[in-house]
Amino acid sequence: MKKIFLIILIIGIGIFYQAAPIFAQIGISYSFDYIGSYAHDEDFGRQIDTTEIGFGLGLEYLRQIETIEIGAGIEWQKLRGFSFSENNEEFGFISGYGMGKFYLREPDTVSYNLYLLGRIGYGVLIENQYRQKTGGFYYAIGLGAKGDFEIFNWIELLYSANQAMIETDLNLKAFFYNKMSIVIGMVL
Repeated sequence: MKKIFLIILIIGIGIFYQAAPIFAQIGISYSFDYIGSYAHDEDFGRQIDTTEIGFGLGLEYLRQIETIEIGAGIEWQKLRGFSFSENNEEFGFISGYGMGKFYLREPDTVSYNLYLLGRIGYGVLIENQYRQKTGGFYYAIGLGAKGDFEIFNWIELLYSANQAMIETDLNLKAFFYNKMSIVIGMVL
């Protein structure tokens, strides 16, 4: 299922890229994940804990239609550790997603413009402890501002969640990761 989804995502991005007019844009983003928590199911219940601060890089392709930008992107999270782990365990996700930015005002009427942001996609878990792992559902919601901020073109406050399955002692268990991020980006 994961391979089929990734193939469909790649084909969709290719079709979108070919069909997009000249005014579409490609952007690169950098995220600072300042609050994070994870949860995974154990035999005795759900274990919940915090994670270390993390960083990520993203690449987005967006097309503007009046007060909406739609597109697709990919985000890579640098491996981060668990706050209370004694085994130097680290994990991260690579997420592919479709997205929309919904502007609160007409884009050309102000020097900066606020927008609501939504992403939905699939994230692949990357880590070094478990024998088998799968990816799962990814989503994000947030608030952003686009304008000319000297070095970058947009800034966002973003809540996102990833889920996956991991194998521990021959049992598949659910793994959830939630984070709050500050994202800055620039148009290439």
